[in-house]
Amino acid sequence: MWTKKSLFFSCGLSLIASTGVAFAQDETLKLVTTEWETFTSDGSHSARLNEFVAEALGRAGYHANITIERPAFAGSGLNTGKYDGQIDFIDLDKTHPNFVYSSVYFPIHLHIIGKQASVESVRSFAQIRDSRVAVENRYAATPPLRLIKDVKWSRNPTTFESIANIAGNRSDYLLSDSLMLVEFNRLLKDRGEQPLHRSINPMFTTGLQLSLNRSITNATSIISAFNQTAAEMLVDGSINTLFGIQWIAADVDNNGTSDWITSSNTFHSIALIDNYPESIGENVYRWDSSALDSTSTILIDGNTFNSWGAARQHLLNNVDESLQSRRSSFLDKDAYKRILDRW
Repeated sequence: MWTKKSLFFSCGLSLIASTGVAFAQDETLKLVTTEWETFTSDGSHSARLNEFVAEALGRAGYHANITIERPAFAGSGLNTGKYDGQIDFIDLDKTHPNFVYSSVYFPIHLHIIGKQASVESVRSFAQIRDSRVAVENRYAATPPLRLIKDVKWSRNPTTFESIANIAGNRSDYLLSDSLMLVEFNRLLKDRGEQPLHRSINPMFTTGLQLSLNRSITNATSIISAFNQTAAEMLVDGSINTLFGIQWIAADVDNNGTSDWITSSNTFHSIALIDNYPESIGENVYRWDSSALDSTSTILIDGNTFNSWGAARQHLLNNVDESLQSRRSSFLDKDAYKRILDRW
């Protein structure tokens, strides 16, 4: 597994302390992203990254206008100055000296995904040597993936086309992020189909960063302010709410052990039962490499709980009844209807 050291940025509880923004804020940042289902897509899809970046910058006192472009147009717009920066730079790629980059604000775990449960034993590409693996161009174009020669890459411009490859048996496996897998499995379960399976460990752990052109006045200061508010949004449960993640495990107090983070504003059908944290251990979203520990601090909406009994009671008292059942997928079921019909 390849892991960038820069992924696990420190976001200790000390970052909760608010600091005043001392920079000019009279202009709107012109930011760009590329279409990415469940993260940035328009229409009936979810634009979770757009919402997160806009809110994090807003908390820091800045306004942002985020445009969704095709990759070629996004790249040329960044080069010509049409856009001030990019919200979804993947740190598998090379940085550019003309831009300043935030800490990783969201980790991405890329797994080998397949229809058969046997994929759960995969730990390396050598185990699936010579197989055809569907992958999105956003990952395939990065230097680390270009070095992988054990498999035959089937490159696709979108998530949809990557899934269509594996659905139509044109690819043996799919390399994609674990959150996309969760959302597609929701569609499969709604249709009574067996869910897809994933490799036991991520094949790559990468992360998303905000970039800003160095020509922007106070670009470095803006990035620093974004880093702080992004860290605050992790601790106070905002990321759980925006991304629909029940539990995140992250070492926010820098003691080497994961803390458990959630919000009463997200779905908790799994959490509102007696046999947890064991019941959520397999589904928790790992934010960093810190060790999971059922005795760790529990953070709900930024409030600290030292026992699971107290945390459970808080959720029972505060989670709206409408959030106590399984939510629908962030993927557009109508867009995937043809794939699901042929599954």
